[in-house]
Amino acid sequence: MLLWRIGANVIPTRVNLQRKMQHIDPACTFCNNEVESSTHLFLECPFARALWAVAGWGIRFDTAALTSGEDLLKLIINPPDAPIPANEQWTVTLNMALIMDEIWNSRNRKLFKQEQADLIKAKHCVQARFQEISKVFTPTSPPIQRSCSTFWSPPPPDYIKINLDAALNSSKSALAVVARNHLGKVLFVWGKENQLCSPLQAEAMTLLWAVHLAIQNRWYSVMFEGDSKICFDTLNHPDQTPNWSIDTVICNIHSFSSCFSSCSFGLVRRNSNSVANVAARFALNCLQPFCFSEGILPPAIEAACKEDPLFVFHLGWRVFHSKLNIAEPHKRTPVNNLRTNTQKWEMMIEI
Repeated sequence: MLLWRIGANVIPTRVNLQRKMQHIDPACTFCNNEVESSTHLFLECPFARALWAVAGWGIRFDTAALTSGEDLLKLIINPPDAPIPANEQWTVTLNMALIMDEIWNSRNRKLFKQEQADLIKAKHCVQARFQEISKVFTPTSPPIQRSCSTFWSPPPPDYIKINLDAALNSSKSALAVVARNHLGKVLFVWGKENQLCSPLQAEAMTLLWAVHLAIQNRWYSVMFEGDSKICFDTLNHPDQTPNWSIDTVICNIHSFSSCFSSCSFGLVRRNSNSVANVAARFALNCLQPFCFSEGILPPAIEAACKEDPLFVFHLGWRVFHSKLNIAEPHKRTPVNNLRTNTQKWEMMIEI
């Protein structure tokens, strides 16, 4: 109903009310700096812009091209592309509609109850309502529970296990994601540089990136593993308040998790996350983003895979040994000699 009223320009913003009653002040209820039109209230007002930033999944749109309530309605019905499957695009429309509804509710609470606009409360309200509504239309199977394991183990058939880690130095951070199937085959190893931030923020951003990559590859049964206790404890206990520095990232991960048929977030020890750890250190010394698959792994990452007790090469190590003429394990480049490996493998990087 709210969207229809916006599209038909019959929603009682102060601009619309002033057309009927001249004595009404048209200034925005939130900022009091601009007239309260539909486009200003829902898109341009500082409070609206802040809510879109923290709850809008990073979606960007050109506000200059939106000049009427009808334009707003078209934006919601045909939202910008998001990194999720086509059959899940309705969740973008749902989230955007809930953001606009929360802006309107916050405006009314301030106008009629003199309640100050609370951005954090508004964000949590949007995300809680999204989770509640999306569960009705997205049947999910119970997530697979995993305890903190000692060694890497393959996922069940038809599942993809994604390990992730981050690395930092004095000037930047790096993110790495490793995807393997139930046979232990490495499907992809991704890595990229990131801005300098705290280790906790880097781990959270890596986890969000891993979720995006799983959605882009249309993996619907996924197990995410990492060694960041704070991140994974927060994800597995929604009643806990996230650390303020990763609050938005964790909430976005919760929202995107509805795109999967089944997903779990498992805390593991460092030695069962060694491949992701080595890939993150490799990315820290790499000059550009990379995407490797089995058969073209850099020696450092390949060595880490070989050290996993349950790692299995798809066609057998001996086949790759004979075809690629890879050195014996005891002659291979040490895992921590990353800079030399980086130079050797830059020509094989796939952006």
